Amino acid sequence: IARAEYTGFNIIVTGHSLGAGTAAILAFLLRAKYTETRVTCYAYSPPGGLLSREAAVESEKFTVSVVVGDDVIPRTSLANIATLSRDVKHVTSECKLAKFKILGYGCMACCCQTSNTPITGELNRLFPDSAASTPHHSSSDGSRSDLLQEEGSNSLPPIPAALSSIPSMYLPGRILHVEDTDSSNNFMVSEVRRTAFSEILVSPRMLSDHLPNHLDMVFQSSPDIQHILPVSV
Repeated sequence: IARAEYTGFNIIVTGHSLGAGTAAILAFLLRAKYTETRVTCYAYSPPGGLLSREAAVESEKFTVSVVVGDDVIPRTSLANIATLSRDVKHVTSECKLAKFKILGYGCMACCCQTSNTPITGELNRLFPDSAASTPHHSSSDGSRSDLLQEEGSNSLPPIPAALSSIPSMYLPGRILHVEDTDSSNNFMVSEVRRTAFSEILVSPRMLSDHLPNHLDMVFQSSPDIQHILPVSV
């Protein structure tokens, strides 16, 4: 851009994962430096806790984030990590089952299960006969209350004040979410609100959906996705 032969050229910045976060920040800097040049950013699977609300709204003018499936990285923020940590500690401390069973069967489920279920609901799926001799009741989220301690003792502890006081951070730009509609690699693309990634989904695909080779497979197998363009300034 600084050289005469590139006068009038536009700038496209792109990256994946941490590189996507870097690209989004770099796009801000380039727009400030080259005010007469169009700067566009493609951010593939960017980290979740990246921009303030104001910066995220501003970045919608020139940035598009692409998130595939259950990818954990776009959902990784301090608030989401704190919430997941609280939920795991709560369920493991309240559950009557031996902790090695929770860990062992949970790891097996993470390798084999493909659906997204709440942690308490997963306990119900993993141990359907654990209290066969005792009447049980289902809670509003589909979990089994008989797997937990007596009713009233399993209220969720609060998020630590140090974490709850941290301002919320968001994904950059407009957000396109690519989801697998069935087992035949048919994908659906929809533009979603940034608040759609306010929870970490624990699933077998949470890591594989983040890999660059998986993103390439998704884009190659879905021709319609290849025609998605970022915002125009």
